[in-house]
Order: sequence, then structure tokens, then C-alpha cells
Amino acid sequence: MSEALSDAVEDRLSSLGEVLPPAMEPLARYRWATRDGDLLYLAGHGPFLEGSPKWVGKVGIELTVDQGYEANRFVALTMLRTMKEELGSLERVIRPLFQTNYVNVGTGLGDTFVRVGDGSTDLWTQLWGEEIGCCARMTVGVSELPWSVPTAIVSTWRVTS
Repeated sequence: MSEALSDAVEDRLSSLGEVLPPAMEPLARYRWATRDGDLLYLAGHGPFLEGSPKWVGKVGIELTVDQGYEANRFVALTMLRTMKEELGSLERVIRPLFQTNYVNVGTGLGDTFVRVGDGSTDLWTQLWGEEIGCCARMTVGVSELPWSVPTAIVSTWRVTS
């Protein structure tokens, strides 16, 4: 892809007031991304900045659903950083195919925690439009996530080969 195109997604990010966080090493023995042809599988990303969680706690106890949403949106930015590192350019991203949002929730929150997953989906649709950016997904409430982060995302993407 040309450098002019290479800037398009990051220009849209900038116009949204978003900045890609710095890359970081995996927190255990795994890779952030594995590629197979035109599929890119992203390992569980959490809301980490420079090796530490930016948010900690359970949605519905220490954090509100809105704070969980913001944390999930930040996770999306860390995923974009991984994709840029892996592909060389975000212009090689065609679309998200499937995503699982894990939300560290307290009991009694009902189904309102599902909105946490909209943090990333809203960013994808702002970058690639509703038809491409809104992918199949599932948002699951869990009793615990590593490092007590409020949300984590695992996803599969179609990319140019």
C-alpha cells in the first residue's frame, strides 16, 4: 500500500482524538498476533499502558459501565498498535471478522455489561464504517481477568496477504 493510504486510518484516529499507545511485550509466553494467509488472530489484549493496567477492577463494583466502555475502547487502540506492528500498516486491515469481549463483572449487573463491548465496536465503525467495522461478536461476563483488568478482547481479522 502507498504511504498516502498508510496514513488514512491513523488520520481518522487522529481526527477522533485517539493516539495509538506504545507497543509492549507480551505478559507471558505467547504472541500478540498469529497470521495465517489473510487471517490475523489477535491474542487477548487488555487495557495496558507501558506494561501496567490503565484500569483495574470489576465493572459494576469499582468501575461503571461507562468506564468499562472506555477501557474496552482503549483495548481496541492496543489491538490497532499490534496490527500495525504485525502488518506494517493499518491499511492492510480489511475488516474485523469476529471478536469476543471479556468483561470482569460483579454480580447483579444483569445484561448492562454487554455495552462495555461497544467501546471497541464503536471505534471499528468510526474507522471503517458500519458495514465493515461492525463485526460478529460476543460479550461475556467473567468473574476474574488477569491483573484485575476490567475487559479483554480476542479477535480475528481479515487482512491483505
